[in-house]
Amino acid sequence: MVERDEVPPSLLREWAIEERKDFSLDTESIRAATALGSLASHFLMVDPWTQLEWDNYIYRHEHLYQKTYSGFSTCFLRTLEALVVKTRPEDVERDIDLPPMKHRVVYLKPCWFDKMTANLFIQVLRANAITSERSDVDYLFHKNSSKARQKLIRNLRQSNFTWTGFKLEDVSSTLETTMKYLNKEDKLCSLEDASSLLESSRIISSLTSSKSWIALGKAHEVGLAIEHWPQDSEGSFSLSYTEKPTMIGITQLLSGQLHVDSHILTEAPARDLHLVGQAEKAKIERIQETETKIKKREQANSDNQLKKAGVPSSCVAVQPLTSRRASTMATVTSPSKSNVPAQDHKSVVSEEPVEEKAEHLDSLVKTRKRKLTQADEMAELPEDSPLRDTKIVGTTSAKLSYLIGKVLKHQAEEKIIIFYDGDNTGT
Repeated sequence: MVERDEVPPSLLREWAIEERKDFSLDTESIRAATALGSLASHFLMVDPWTQLEWDNYIYRHEHLYQKTYSGFSTCFLRTLEALVVKTRPEDVERDIDLPPMKHRVVYLKPCWFDKMTANLFIQVLRANAITSERSDVDYLFHKNSSKARQKLIRNLRQSNFTWTGFKLEDVSSTLETTMKYLNKEDKLCSLEDASSLLESSRIISSLTSSKSWIALGKAHEVGLAIEHWPQDSEGSFSLSYTEKPTMIGITQLLSGQLHVDSHILTEAPARDLHLVGQAEKAKIERIQETETKIKKREQANSDNQLKKAGVPSSCVAVQPLTSRRASTMATVTSPSKSNVPAQDHKSVVSEEPVEEKAEHLDSLVKTRKRKLTQADEMAELPEDSPLRDTKIVGTTSAKLSYLIGKVLKHQAEEKIIIFYDGDNTGT
């Protein structure tokens, strides 16, 4: 084998020229190089990059006054060598005694909501590929559709835990697009494509009559299946009332739990629990109204809004926040606009104006929040409390159900760290 030091300079020059010919400045390379520049200049604040223009020096430019980006420069190589600090495994093992790492892959059986979310994404991908006839920029896998494709795949990955970005109008939209195309006489799809598109359309069409799925899409919550919820407050908490088991969002359940904990030392901790449920429903309605206004404003201001055949806009948008997180962010960013007037609700029988009603319910809940004492935490429900029989029997996410089960099993004796890669997953 010939050492590089023994190669003549003329041959080394030829090798370098050939290597530069293979250099391709794609999107991934640009992002990686830009991220390193930000790290060096803004985070590590390494001289001279706090004063110099990063792009002028890390790329090889063939012309004095033109940026040709023909390759990375040796300056870039020297900078990387100076920035990267490598810790050898033996150094870590000498100072820290780590237990052996165990890794196990667990295969979970998806619940009905997981299956329908996956079916919706399959329908969207099929509708786009078949109705666009796999050509032009309408096709998600066209070279100019990389941005939309990356967003859709990102959402598909997050949907493995939970996804509430789809709405009833999204289902109707993709079904309408599908049927219009399949009814065309000059369509170019194969019989196999038409059959598969009809199959996925038939499956997701059942969602139009699912009260639970529609309610979760409006509330943007992970649903919890509850048994034996107190009857006097079940209607105000349930996202799909009369369906059994009772479907309640995590945010709404936490608010109810806080109310009970705050009154645990009283004779009836569940008293006025229905008012908490009404306040939470009013909050969801206000957030829905705000979302609708924002969506209409964005559509009016965006002339070049991304549109793909058979792809609802929500598929390539960020997953909506839960009502708890959205309400918190709205209050922090714009307190004066956080109390958007809510629509009337049937369970509220008073004749107060809608906005005054919502503010009254919010203030009722907020004024009763207090820091729990040790006596509160040690107290138990009264013997005749209807909440003694209330229990969670499942969730709308197979992964969350598995995770909760493992935490309950090991939390008394083990330290647990839970990692997640989606903001909405951790709220």
